[in-house]
Amino acid sequence: MIKRVLFFAYYYPPCGGPAAIRAAKTVKYLISHGVEVDVITAKNVFNHSTDIVLAEESHPTRIDYASGCDLTVLLYWLNRDKECFDVTDCQSSPKDSLSKKMYFSLPEKWRIFLKGLLPVDEKILWFWSAKRAGLNNLRKRQYDLIMATVGPYTSGVIARSLKTQTKLPILIDFRDHWTLNPYQKYLTSWHRKIAALWEHKIAESADYLVFIGKRMQAEFFSQHPQINAKSEVVYNGFDESDFAMIPKQEDSSGFIFTYTGHFYGQRSPYYFCAALLKLKVQGLINNNIQVRFAGNYHQDAMKIINNPELKGITKMVSYLSHRECIELLMSSDCLLLFIPSVDGKGVITSKIFEYIRSGKYILAMIPEESEAADLLREHCDSRRYRICDPEDISQIASAIEDIISQKISSSTSQVSYNNLSREAQTEKLITLLNGQVNE
Repeated sequence: MIKRVLFFAYYYPPCGGPAAIRAAKTVKYLISHGVEVDVITAKNVFNHSTDIVLAEESHPTRIDYASGCDLTVLLYWLNRDKECFDVTDCQSSPKDSLSKKMYFSLPEKWRIFLKGLLPVDEKILWFWSAKRAGLNNLRKRQYDLIMATVGPYTSGVIARSLKTQTKLPILIDFRDHWTLNPYQKYLTSWHRKIAALWEHKIAESADYLVFIGKRMQAEFFSQHPQINAKSEVVYNGFDESDFAMIPKQEDSSGFIFTYTGHFYGQRSPYYFCAALLKLKVQGLINNNIQVRFAGNYHQDAMKIINNPELKGITKMVSYLSHRECIELLMSSDCLLLFIPSVDGKGVITSKIFEYIRSGKYILAMIPEESEAADLLREHCDSRRYRICDPEDISQIASAIEDIISQKISSSTSQVSYNNLSREAQTEKLITLLNGQVNE
């Protein structure tokens, strides 16, 4: 039976965001089931957000911080007085951390360049200090399993290297595709070949592979049919305890739409905001509705949301802790979900599980034939969501008009969502891991 795990997670609280949340919740429920978890994470992470509340809730058995040079930080200090970074025109207040300022002031062309400059990924310089910290723990304690959540994919390289030396089984948790990731850019064909080589090496050495979705799992094994590792889908899920202490929300006089999360790649608020503008021009909506966008955004998304013609309707909310995001969801009438048509069929944003659990109406601008759409159909009352073509402005506008006119009410009468909880997903993981370790 599995008793102790050495867990590599580059992003871990006080970092905010989906990667850190998944890592923290996995640790939480492994420990609640009697598994000791020692975490090795990065020190002074260059990240878009900090979540102190999540950090206060996270209690691994032991945590070690391994240093690693981040090329973006180095670039900032070399160019802080030049035009490479423009911290005067980014979504950062004077109180924000330097990391956040750098993250949002870095031009996209530099971001792509730095992410693709080094082999494997831009965090590969973390390898040596993180591996050294892992070996130090392995000398002092007995472990049953080494686990790594990726990306960054460097975490998987570390786990594979340690398995070579210790012969311990390893589990790789794929939160994102690697070479199959449509947003992954490579500077040269050599960089792509190196990534493909290491992806295969890591998968080949893994005893267990975990994926966040069914399509992702199927796509991976279609690319690597010769891999024999056991695998399972472990959704991000929702944490019931996050909803337990939410104060009762008073009904608002207006209608509130809310989106929590980021925009990147093809995911954009453009079509939704264009639909809002269309309805406003037609006189079908006014300032009696409010659309809240909660998160950290780059300049392109900010310009769309802050369109002067939508003043009084759209509102940006600075990044909130995960707990505050849940509170925001529960004070809303309708929740917004964005997944683009291009390469979106296998995308499952982590927020969809909390949306389902909230009982709020969901306006899902997502591909009709997608795994996210399948989750809504399986776990939501058909009266509690609406699926629209994510790039069809007229269809989105019609949906907004219908939703507002119906003045929908909240409901917790879901078809079934208990098996989507973080605890249930971790229990599934524990059962499978015990079978893996015992063999």
